[in-house]
Amino acid sequence: MRKIVTVVLIIVLYSCSNKQDVTGLYVSKNNLNTIDSVWINSDGTYINLMYRKKDNTLVYRNTGNWSFSNGYITFDKFFADEDEEHSTEFTKFEEVLMTTKLPIESKDGKAIIHHKSMYDNIYLEKTSK
Repeated sequence: MRKIVTVVLIIVLYSCSNKQDVTGLYVSKNNLNTIDSVWINSDGTYINLMYRKKDNTLVYRNTGNWSFSNGYITFDKFFADEDEEHSTEFTKFEEVLMTTKLPIESKDGKAIIHHKSMYDNIYLEKTSK
């Protein structure tokens, strides 16, 4: 069993082994209230967009820098969405931005970023290079 875990870990780490492999568009999967997307650009910047699912309106847009090391991506000034229902009145997103370090894994041959650690079925999935 230990050998299987080691092999899987090696495959995951090598599937996104460099900065270029990480870049692209990631879109949320299985969220109930929001549609999140993160463009991870090759110049070390990212764009994070969050839409309200029920009416497809933009709730929040953020930009920042990112870095990659040892299978983890680190976002500066990132809004970690918890798939909450966001009202149109809430505007204090800038007050809750933080440096966020998340693992990049592989699921069904696609790169994914788990952004809600307590749920295995909610993640960002890479859709393009």
